[in-house]
Amino acid sequence: MRQPQRTKIRAYGSLRCTSVVRGYNGSLFCRREEPHIAILGGGITGLSATYHLARKYPATRITLIEGSDRAGGWLDSHRVDVGAGTVLLEKGPRTLRSSSKPALELINLLGLENELLTVANSEPAAQTRFLYVNNSSSGLSPLPSPSSLLSFITSPVSGKIFGGLQRDFWTAYNRPNVEDESVDAFFTRRFGSEFARIFASALVHGIYATDSRKLSLRAAYPMLWNAEAYGSGSVVWGALKPKPKRLVDDSSSYELGNSLPELMKNAAVYSFRGGLSTLSNALVYAIKSRNNVEIRTGDLISSVNLGEPFRIITKSGSVVSPTHIISALPVKQLDAVLRAADTERNDTLLTLTSSRSPESSTIHVTNFIFPPSKKPLHPLGFGYLIPRPVEGYESEENSQGMLGTIFDTVSMGRQDTADGYTKMGIISGGPYPSASTGPNVDVLLKVLRKHLGDRYELPNPIYSMTTECKECIPLFEPGHLKWVEKLRSTLKYYGENKVQIIGAGIGGVSIPDCIEQGRSSSVEITL
Repeated sequence: MRQPQRTKIRAYGSLRCTSVVRGYNGSLFCRREEPHIAILGGGITGLSATYHLARKYPATRITLIEGSDRAGGWLDSHRVDVGAGTVLLEKGPRTLRSSSKPALELINLLGLENELLTVANSEPAAQTRFLYVNNSSSGLSPLPSPSSLLSFITSPVSGKIFGGLQRDFWTAYNRPNVEDESVDAFFTRRFGSEFARIFASALVHGIYATDSRKLSLRAAYPMLWNAEAYGSGSVVWGALKPKPKRLVDDSSSYELGNSLPELMKNAAVYSFRGGLSTLSNALVYAIKSRNNVEIRTGDLISSVNLGEPFRIITKSGSVVSPTHIISALPVKQLDAVLRAADTERNDTLLTLTSSRSPESSTIHVTNFIFPPSKKPLHPLGFGYLIPRPVEGYESEENSQGMLGTIFDTVSMGRQDTADGYTKMGIISGGPYPSASTGPNVDVLLKVLRKHLGDRYELPNPIYSMTTECKECIPLFEPGHLKWVEKLRSTLKYYGENKVQIIGAGIGGVSIPDCIEQGRSSSVEITL
C-alpha cells in the first residue's frame, strides 16, 4: 500500500509536525504540517494582504482576525436620508489619487470600474485650494495654481510663496550632517521660518494631522529630501531639473486592465458612488467567496506568542496556531499583545517595538449637511487648510483645533441622490489639545462662518455627525526609516518570512501605501 508523504526529522529539525511515525528502518519521520497564515487586523492593509495572499496561495489556509464588528478600518461611508433623497458622508478618507497603481489594480481585479466617480484635472475641486491665514477677516486665501499665471498675481499668499522659493534658489547647499530631520526644520532651512510655519505646517495638517516640527521629512516626503540633493541644495531646481528615465516601468507589474489607465489619464482624484467603503466591502466579499479564507470579526486579540509553535489567543478564548503571522495592527497595539504573552521569544521584538513605537494622531471628523440655498455657501474648490498658529497649538487662536475643511459637494456631490444640499467635512484635533475631547459643534459652526467670511451666509445645518478617529494616523519621527530597517532585520530571527509587520505605522499612511504593503507582503510557503 502507498505510504503518505513524510519528511525526516533529522533532515528538517525545525519543521513542525502534526504527527510523528517510525519508519521500517527505525528512523523517526514527521508528517509535513499544512501552512496556515494568520493576518492580524482587518483594516485596508489586512484586507489587501488577505486578498493578494489568497490569490497567490489558493490552497493555503488563511485566517483574518479583526477586533471590531466590521472589517475596513477607517474606510467608513454613511448615507443619510434627508427626505428628498440621500447624502453620502465619509467618516474617514474621502478620495484617492488617480496615480496610485495598487488601488487601481484592486479596482480592476474586483470589477469596480463602473462604480467610479472621477474628478478631472480641470475641475475646481482639482484646481483650487485655499488657506486660512492668521485670523484673516477677509475669508479664505486661494493658493495659486501652477497652471495659471493670473492666480499667482491675484493670490494674497503669492508674495510669501515667491519669497520662499527665491530664498531656496539663491541659498547655497546647507544640509547639516544628519540622516534625517523634521519637515519644519527642512522648510525653515531652505525656505524660511514663516514659509515653514504657514505652508509646511498646513501641508502636514492635511495629510498627517500632526506637528510638522515632529514629523520626519525622509519618511513623509522623501522626494523633497532627494530633490535637495539632486538640485545641489536647491529644492526648486532639483524638482524642475530633468530626471533620467527609469530603466523599468513599475506599472507593468500591476494588473490594471485596458480601460482603467485611459479613464484615469485626465483625473486628479476619484471615489465611488457608494463612497470609499465600496472598496473595502468588495474586498470582504471577494475574500469570503474563497474556501481557504476565514474572516473573524468582533474578537479582540489578547496575546500573541511567537514561541514554537506560534499561538494567538483572543478575548473570547479561541486559540489560533498558525505557521505564519502577518500583523497589520498598529505597532503600539502589537506591542501590547506581545507583552501579554510574556515569553522570551517575544522579548527580541518587544525590545524594538517598545523603544520606538510610533505615536499616532487622534482626529475628529465633523460632517455637516446644509439645506438647499439659492446662493453658494462657500467658494468653489476642494477645501482649505489652516496653518499652525503663531503662538503655537496651546494658544486660543484656534480653540477648536481645526486642521482644515473639505467642500465635499464640489468634489463628490454626484454621490448624493438629493439635489441642492451642501455637505462639508471639518477635520480637527491632531496636535491640538482638543484632540482628547473633540470639538464643540456649535462653536465649530461659528468658526466656520468666520473662515468663510462675510461673502457667504451659512445657514444652520439639517444634520451633523462627529466621528472620533482615535490614534488613526501614525507620527513618523526623524529616524523612523532607520527604525523600520532594524525592525525588519529583527523579524528574521523568527524564521525567514514567518513573521511580518505591515501597516500605516511602517510603510506609509495613505490608503494606496497600505494597499501596496498588503500586496507586497510575502511569506515563505513550501507547497
